[in-house]
Amino acid sequence: MPAGTDHFGGQPAPGSWRAELLDLVRAASGGLLFGVPLLYTMEMWFAGLTARPSRLIVYVLVTYVLLLGYNRYAGLREDASFAEVAIDSVEEMGLGVVIATVVLWLCGRLTGEMTGAEIVNQIVVEAMTVAIGVSVGTAQLGGEGQTESGGEMTKINRAKMMTTTRNNEARKIKLVSAGNS
Repeated sequence: MPAGTDHFGGQPAPGSWRAELLDLVRAASGGLLFGVPLLYTMEMWFAGLTARPSRLIVYVLVTYVLLLGYNRYAGLREDASFAEVAIDSVEEMGLGVVIATVVLWLCGRLTGEMTGAEIVNQIVVEAMTVAIGVSVGTAQLGGEGQTESGGEMTKINRAKMMTTTRNNEARKIKLVSAGNS
């Protein structure tokens, strides 16, 4: 069995560096899917240039509370502690800052002629939206293969599995009923 994969040979073993890298790619993908439309929007660029620091602080706090709620009820295991949810939310915000900074720099929206406050404001305005996408990407794009290896199962994946099981049971009943007629 190759190192870093489970005994099924497909998905990386939970906790391995490959699993962590896969989770990071899923999170970044979600952040980009959710945030790219706004990262390329002129109104968002100007909002970042004109935003007052007090509004940015409120924006960051509201985003953090939103991430806490989403991660508690959709993104993590049912038995996750508040500390784990809080840490994941901070990590998602940090990843949002990195993604927003890189994309804004690649677009030429962050230049050496800007003041430090303008750069920070623009990054914060964009990063909070990307952080929401990172959270959604982590919850929605990840984890289904981990259940086979005994890893964690999110509430969403558990609901998908239960729905699939119910649909399969209904099909079996119909087939048995049709065969008995």
